[in-house]
Amino acid sequence: MDVQGRLGWGLASLALLAVLTGGCTSTAEGEPSSPTPAASGDPAGPEDTVPSEDTAVDVVPSVSDTPQPSDEGALLYVVDEKDGDSFVASDGVEYRVGMVNAPERSECGGAEASRRAHELMASGFTAEAYATDDYGRQVARVHTSTGDLGVLMAREGLVDDRYLEQFRHQHPAYAAELDTAFAEARSAAAGLWQTCWAPPAERRGGVVEPATGHTGRTGQWACHPAYRECLPDGPDLDCREVGHTVELLGNDDPFRLDGNSTTATDGWGCDTYPAWSPTERYPYYEG
Repeated sequence: MDVQGRLGWGLASLALLAVLTGGCTSTAEGEPSSPTPAASGDPAGPEDTVPSEDTAVDVVPSVSDTPQPSDEGALLYVVDEKDGDSFVASDGVEYRVGMVNAPERSECGGAEASRRAHELMASGFTAEAYATDDYGRQVARVHTSTGDLGVLMAREGLVDDRYLEQFRHQHPAYAAELDTAFAEARSAAAGLWQTCWAPPAERRGGVVEPATGHTGRTGQWACHPAYRECLPDGPDLDCREVGHTVELLGNDDPFRLDGNSTTATDGWGCDTYPAWSPTERYPYYEG
């Protein structure tokens, strides 16, 4: 083959090589190459991917944010005492002692009832919740080391029975125990039955106030027929002007001393004040 022939053959060979290798060139700069198909059996999608430690995972709470009553056998302690019949316990739940009523702290006997309840629960207690009241509190029997709190407080005359009949159906067996305890307290004039809740004549040791009108400004008035104490049957009075507890003799309460109505609520007016005393001079006596 002459020189020209060899040169032509060489150029043809180079052209063929360029054609054969043209499909193997890299893609343009900055464009990703096509993904390599997954082999048969490989994970097919992102749902099968195991999250790394940095991946945020939503956690659904398994327990309600609202405190729940503890098991009946769990020993509890008072962390926030409201008064003699309600408190927040160490399980975060607010309990209401069932079917008994302790005076508010500001009322006659309230501090005494609260103090005694705290003493009885000081070494721990268990709660047997059986209902929920209108305020979201757990109504319960409270068992202390010396017995049932409600029954003990009833027997000592530190709670009254104003809610007993209304809620008896919620726990009849407990109500029956309270019936006995309240009867014993009344019979013995125990605790507040002798002081705050006794009929006024008994609190005065049998002394009866004068049956005539008072001297001074009220001397012109006879005793008001609606009240056992001799309030003047004249101008309207409020509890600040009366200055002592008043017992209603019927359903009428013209001075609204037993609430904000002219009819009786529980038969007692100005019951946050001390009992009437024959040795005291009250505002309505003065002229």
